[in-house]
Formats: sequence, C-alpha cells, structure tokens
Amino acid sequence: MMGFCLSLALVPLLSELIETLEDMDIYEPSQICDMTASLFNSMFNLGNLVAPLIAGVLNDNYGYKYTTDFMFVSTGLYCIAYYFIMIYK
Repeated sequence: MMGFCLSLALVPLLSELIETLEDMDIYEPSQICDMTASLFNSMFNLGNLVAPLIAGVLNDNYGYKYTTDFMFVSTGLYCIAYYFIMIYK
C-alpha cells in the first residue's frame, strides 16, 4: 500500500519540478532533465535519511503519542501551505 501511494505522489512531483525549472529560464533545455533528477533524488533521499532521525529523537524525548501527533500536525500544516503557495497562488 505504501508503494502504491508513494508512486501517486512522486509522478506528479517530477512534472512540477520540470515546469518550475522551465519557468525559471536559467537552465538550458538539455540541463533541465539532469537538474530535475538531481534535485528530486537528493531531496527524496534527504527525507529518507532525516525523517527517522527526527522521529527517533521525538520518540525518545516525548514518547510515541506525541511523536505521531507531531507528524500528523506537521503534515497537515505542510498540506495547507502547499495549497496556498502552489495551487491557490
């Protein structure tokens, strides 16, 4: 289930990155795919590296309930910010 949902999130993200880099007009068309792949992979893997560390620190200091509540609230705030910054403009 996680792999299915992850693919639904990652495919639109790549097209958004390509559109954003094309709108910036600072890269040549041949560099846009390379830049998109490098940005996507570096941020995706940075999240995979940092998220367990943050969750572990929160769990050790505050317990499981606070950690899951914090992740829920931070995800909700991110979704609201994303909506107003990227969709609503």
